[in-house]
Amino acid sequence: MTIKYNVIKYINEHQLSKERISIDTKVDKEKFNKNSRKNFTAEEFLRICAYLEVEPEIFYKKKL
Repeated sequence: MTIKYNVIKYINEHQLSKERISIDTKVDKEKFNKNSRKNFTAEEFLRICAYLEVEPEIFYKKKL
């Protein structure tokens, strides 16, 4: 799974508004659609994590 998918899953599980997060973080709303080919930039990803008050590492599963 990708980091983008994990972010979207987290948002859905916590019943957060993608629209509100998009507005507050200034990240294109389309990027919060799991079927979109657009991905978050590193800066956008970090803004989202800061907004959600979570460490970025929670969205990354290291494969050994």
